Amino acid sequence: SQGEGPDPYDEILQAFKIMDTEENGFLTLADLKQICESVNLNFSNKIIQEMIEEADNTGDGKISLTEFTSIMCQTGRFKYCAPK
Repeated sequence: SQGEGPDPYDEILQAFKIMDTEENGFLTLADLKQICESVNLNFSNKIIQEMIEEADNTGDGKISLTEFTSIMCQTGRFKYCAPK
């Protein structure tokens, strides 16, 4: 509805866009590695690959916006995901 401030979904979308360094609509191992390194989280490729596999519902080895949204909702930090 209008007038309630920013759309909570925009927060998830903006995070996805920041992480999608190749701007291809998916998060890849390279994207996640770059983000982790930028915040001094030095995870091995194996750990990052496991994160991708956890989120990757389609099995294509990449995280789509839909898959990313699902994972973000599981963290419980986003109002967008709250039960209506």
